[in-house]
Amino acid sequence: MPLALRRIRTLLACVACASGCDSSTTEVLADDCTVGSPISLNVGEATHFEGVSTATLCVSGASGQEEFLLVTASLAESGTVAINVQGDGLLTANGPPNPSPARVASAFAPQVIELDPEPRLQGSRFHAVLREREKRQLSARIVGGLPGPGRASATDGVSLQSLGELISLNTETESACENPKLTTGRVEAVSDRAIVVADTANPPGGFGAQDFLDLAMTFDTLVAPVVEEHFGTTGDVDGNGRVIIFFTKEVNALGVEDEALTAGFFFSRDLFPVVSPGPPLGSCTSSNEAELLYLIVPDPQGDVGDPISRAAVMRLTTVTLAHEYHHLINASQRLLDAAGPRPFEESWLNEALSHAAEELLFYRVAGLSPRLDLGAPDLTVHQIDALNDFQRLNFFRLLEFLKAPEDTSPFDPDVGLATRGAGWSFLRYSADRFGGDDAIVFRRLVDSSAIGLDNLAEAIGGRATLFDWLGDWGVGLYADNRVAGLPARFQDLSWDNFSLFEAGGFAGPYIATSGVITQSVALRNVKAGGAAYFRFAVGPGRVGRISIRRGINAPPPTLRATVLRTR
Repeated sequence: MPLALRRIRTLLACVACASGCDSSTTEVLADDCTVGSPISLNVGEATHFEGVSTATLCVSGASGQEEFLLVTASLAESGTVAINVQGDGLLTANGPPNPSPARVASAFAPQVIELDPEPRLQGSRFHAVLREREKRQLSARIVGGLPGPGRASATDGVSLQSLGELISLNTETESACENPKLTTGRVEAVSDRAIVVADTANPPGGFGAQDFLDLAMTFDTLVAPVVEEHFGTTGDVDGNGRVIIFFTKEVNALGVEDEALTAGFFFSRDLFPVVSPGPPLGSCTSSNEAELLYLIVPDPQGDVGDPISRAAVMRLTTVTLAHEYHHLINASQRLLDAAGPRPFEESWLNEALSHAAEELLFYRVAGLSPRLDLGAPDLTVHQIDALNDFQRLNFFRLLEFLKAPEDTSPFDPDVGLATRGAGWSFLRYSADRFGGDDAIVFRRLVDSSAIGLDNLAEAIGGRATLFDWLGDWGVGLYADNRVAGLPARFQDLSWDNFSLFEAGGFAGPYIATSGVITQSVALRNVKAGGAAYFRFAVGPGRVGRISIRRGINAPPPTLRATVLRTR
């Protein structure tokens, strides 16, 4: 019986079960490779199957011992699928992939770039909690008209144009609109786009007057132009035409329990009116009623939290400003839309866009652009410095995802470091594959009334496109620049990640894979949006079989199995 006909009969059996029979006892799945045409691929070629068609994959080693990669990706929106993967007639894949000819001479050249060691300043729990707190505590106030006497706005009656002025700002983060924690700040610098304020109780050893002025000018000339070009602009709820950048010890105190320092944050409550005149936004009596970013401060002696030097904070501040400024723009566009407020963005996409803002700073400072397939040999000393300052953390986060790619995904509701890395990477892949100016895709995402997967799908061409690209992106995470003849759909057009990992001195392997050999059974729990990776070989003139099951049943329709020949 031809292989295609055998699969059709299997599918009909599954459909019949779905209409009333007990699939656990009556589902019939083809499980041999004695008939039909097995998969035969050249190096760099790939084919994929979905749903019941993934149950039995027959792969030929016609021209000699050939090596392959199997990627089992869950293209579902939520949940986890448990699969069993078993091989028959397979060999162990021992060789590395065949690298792309363009990278053979240079991908792993002796050049070593000094990527800074993994920083502790990358706590993610606080931000995930804050984004959820915004939605939980503020969404009801979008309806508007909630009465309340409020307190005087932090910026009412204060010009904020005079250096040395003292203002009172609420730094409470546990509650959006209640129990304000008022902190006194002094205006330290005023520029065209920013008002820099410093907490009067900051620990010693911090920034001086010139530092504050330099940071204000960096916001004016670098951060604001890059972020606004790609994501849009803010409103002006306080009427001063500027963003308040508040350097406060209260940020330092946030990350102590996580053993990681939070570098800064934005809180959407500050865009709500203290006293609402009525819809569209209700009152939030603890709002600072200003475009406001909160930033970490130097604390060399650890008086507030973990010690952090002035130099470390100075280096970290610019990229943090870009990250948080995107959050401010995103919330401002949604809450202050002239057509009426729109719902808060889902946390994973909100964070992915902020990490994209960090990457965009790198391109601007390095004098580069996306879609250049940048690897270690392509970067000058100046560009490596820019990589360390603005893009480095995105690679650390991506590595966290690659350690266990079946355990999380780009859109995991638990927005940890691995999700952030995957989210940034898939967003970059999507913008590259969409083509044209990044700002087209990014502005669509910020301007949309949709959120999450619906939003990203609308921006790039539909839900089917999104999940098709998700499957291809997952294959490319392993194969890009490592397999000769790789189709464009599996390529990361902007980054040669493995070249950077290798030159940066990271210990491999960089992506978790398992072997599939004769009669072995691999059990995998694959989260929606994640993937499990397997390597195997087939001997000359042999046909190997891979069986994929969900228990004893066929895999779900949302499972995609891609077979790529690597050698």
